[in-house]
Amino acid sequence: MPSRPWLPRVRPLLGVLTDAEVASRVGVSTWIVRGERARLGIKGRTGRDLDDIGAEETVRRVRARSKTGEPMRQGQVRNAHLLALCRRHFGGWYQAVVAAGLKPAGKPRVEEVARAIPNKRPLTPALLRGPKAAAELEWVTGVSRRAIRQRRAALGIVRSERANVDRSWLPSVRAQLGSVPDTEIARRVGISPSTIALARAELGIPRAVTKSRAASEVRDRPRKISKRDLAKLNPVDARIIEARYLRPRPRR
Repeated sequence: MPSRPWLPRVRPLLGVLTDAEVASRVGVSTWIVRGERARLGIKGRTGRDLDDIGAEETVRRVRARSKTGEPMRQGQVRNAHLLALCRRHFGGWYQAVVAAGLKPAGKPRVEEVARAIPNKRPLTPALLRGPKAAAELEWVTGVSRRAIRQRRAALGIVRSERANVDRSWLPSVRAQLGSVPDTEIARRVGISPSTIALARAELGIPRAVTKSRAASEVRDRPRKISKRDLAKLNPVDARIIEARYLRPRPRR
């Protein structure tokens, strides 16, 4: 049997981290790590659902990372899935490290504190069968929209992924669309000009013609050339314009 001097050092990580990540730490191939894990009877890490993994498994993975000597700082963690688990079950990386009994580096980010305050609702079958889009359920439950779509697909639930657009502002400015610039209407109602432009396009209303746009249209409008205009030009320029624009097109 070949010698594995790196095995005792990474044995606590087998089944906690992926085989590819363990292999990158010790500088061997993924197949070697997978074979040693199978020989030891350790089950590989499976499942990426944020709810199924749970808070206890999240704490176990955070502790396993601390044994490798990694700094307990969120910006230096390369595993995005682990960060998503920490946000799901503890509100952020800082809170998960504290829950694991470890000392984090630095202070929690502002978004972590704000995310940890509201109580997230569990993702129930009633919510999955409800009318909310995956993006809305992600905000309510904390479960990623990808996992929500996968669960709905497994249950045979088909939902429109476009969130219901709030158009309560439209009746008050409906008469101004097309006559007032979108930027001005957006400033009055307090929304973005792109939202105004989208609603106006859905209603089939052309955009308002501003002074700058009208001037550019007049400037770019083709002008009819007469013989009197050619007489004022240089003879060479007059012959070029006459050959290009005044002569009839040859028949094909």
